[in-house]
Amino acid sequence: MHEKQIKLIAYASIIALWLVWLADLAIDIRTMFDDGFWQNMAVLPPWRVGVATFALFLFPFVSGGVYVLNRGLRQPWLCLMLVFLFSTVCIYMHSSYFYFARAAAYHATLSGAEREAVGALLAEYQSFKNIFGAVFLIGVLVVSVWLFAVVAAGKTVFPRAFALLSPLTGVLLGRMLRIVYPSAAGTLYPVLIPSFWMALLFTVYLLYLLRYGQTDK
Repeated sequence: MHEKQIKLIAYASIIALWLVWLADLAIDIRTMFDDGFWQNMAVLPPWRVGVATFALFLFPFVSGGVYVLNRGLRQPWLCLMLVFLFSTVCIYMHSSYFYFARAAAYHATLSGAEREAVGALLAEYQSFKNIFGAVFLIGVLVVSVWLFAVVAAGKTVFPRAFALLSPLTGVLLGRMLRIVYPSAAGTLYPVLIPSFWMALLFTVYLLYLLRYGQTDK
């Protein structure tokens, strides 16, 4: 593959990941694992739901970036896991937002037994979606630890300091802030979620690789 094509794929991946981050902010994923998620969807403006839903079309571009990233990481199994997460779990999660929003809005118009029945159904859907969310979080944990290990050990073309750039970093920072400074955790929420750190990771790694790495081999 020619160098110009590699650069195009890398830049497209970087842009796609930052757009995914904005999509996550559009629906406020802080309540992703509880009933507050679908209840919040009922009051979101339709354009926000649309942005979060159509972000699923960005993940093929992200997977292309993984191909470029592997040229520097030299860890095909690690990169394959990333592609699996992006092409399955992430696409499913984003595809569900529209249906949650419409069902939640309908639930808000009901009363009595009908409202209770639809609410129970939404809670059941939420529990099913949480399975995919758990798979995503476990995958992110594995990828983060794996990435830290190989980069910190100097087994890639990247500087060892890059090992600190991972979605797990944001999660740990968020946990620490919620303990010592809860109000700051809420304020800094946009830069603590996994999608921000994934976008930052790809941006730093890919730009470094394009500048100093061997992308034409």
